[in-house]
Amino acid sequence: MTVNGVSGTGTGLNEQSRIPQKSLGKDDFLRLLVAQLQNQDPMNPMEDKEFVLQMAQFSSLEQMGNLNNHLTAFLANQSAREGELALSRALELIGLEVEAELPETGETLSGTVTGVKMLSGLAYLVVAGQDVPYSAVQRVYMAAEEDAPQQGGEPVDQ
Repeated sequence: MTVNGVSGTGTGLNEQSRIPQKSLGKDDFLRLLVAQLQNQDPMNPMEDKEFVLQMAQFSSLEQMGNLNNHLTAFLANQSAREGELALSRALELIGLEVEAELPETGETLSGTVTGVKMLSGLAYLVVAGQDVPYSAVQRVYMAAEEDAPQQGGEPVDQ
């Protein structure tokens, strides 16, 4: 009897599935379940309870993944809305006088708001040519009339 050599080094698995990963996904879970069903002992097959339990675990895993995706989208949307709200409030201050503490230096800056900018999702007021974070505003005043003897005007409720 003659034995022919075996050629090829394939294992039957594609090479991509051999790359180590930190976590298993739902596709991996299904592959494991199918492999378990294909390779079970015909004399001692998997019980219905075990199969139902594994399917319930798979369903829970899938629902947790969906919940995580929805929560991530919700948080991104919430963050965008907070930026829009801050921009809207900052726009209302154009033409008013503000007093703000500059976060970089701790100095107090006063002046009329001449513009608004959005930088990295945060609202900034343009006061005396400087960008002032909306969150740094401590006081808001009505702009003083040019003929008025007082300076600063009356405080405005926000």
